[in-house]
Amino acid sequence: MDIGLSGLESTVVLRGELFSQCAIDYPGGLSTAPDFQIPQINDFDKFQKEAVQMVKPAKGTTTLAFNFKEGVMVAADSRASMGGYISSQSVKKIIEINPYMLGTMAGGAADCQFWHRNLGIKCRLHELANKRRISVTGASKLLANILYSYRGMGLSVGTMIAGWDETGPGLYYVDSEGGRLKGNRFSVGSGSPYAYGVLDSGYRYDMSVAEAAVLARRAIYHATFRDGASGGVVSVYHVGPNGWKKLSGDDVGELHYQYFPVEPTTEHEMVDAAAS
Repeated sequence: MDIGLSGLESTVVLRGELFSQCAIDYPGGLSTAPDFQIPQINDFDKFQKEAVQMVKPAKGTTTLAFNFKEGVMVAADSRASMGGYISSQSVKKIIEINPYMLGTMAGGAADCQFWHRNLGIKCRLHELANKRRISVTGASKLLANILYSYRGMGLSVGTMIAGWDETGPGLYYVDSEGGRLKGNRFSVGSGSPYAYGVLDSGYRYDMSVAEAAVLARRAIYHATFRDGASGGVVSVYHVGPNGWKKLSGDDVGELHYQYFPVEPTTEHEMVDAAAS
């Protein structure tokens, strides 16, 4: 029986032989760039935007806030998604900027968290320098100016700034393009169309705190029921003249059985029909 030993033979290549072979394979030298065709693009800006959108993961959330006679009610879910993957069910999407002001997160989690905390630092410095709290209008404008200076650089921020200052309650929407809107009620995120449907049908300015909290919780829940990128826990905050206060944090799985109670089923016994 013959045993082949060809696989054990020495395959050492001398340095000179190696460079000679490389010179044959790459006549231009090892530093020559590989030859490939560069795509002909007439509108590079359009090509760049399409490329970014192609690789940009889908984001989803549901946040809302609205003014009423007792202040501002703010609510949000807690689900973070990475495309079709649920990455977390416990994200804190309502960030305390100071004891009288809240910010909501929608878009990129890292962008929102960083710039909200950065805004909190600037608001505290303003308070120390001027011996008074910054207004909701001033804080929202400060954030809008910062985001406007970074527009086109890939930030993904859709936030609401809600708070109470010397003029009363205030609510502003700010996005990563530097846009800023003042309003009485907003909802931001992929589940916002569903939340708007519930919010618009039940909103009244003269609601009590309890009624407003129920409406905010119900709007977020129904958005999580229809929007796969929203879910987790519904957090509800109230901002009044004494500052913000967290009212509730309910799991949407438990809220489902509250809004859609299970009906008891009765078993029917098979009975033979009487002969006629």
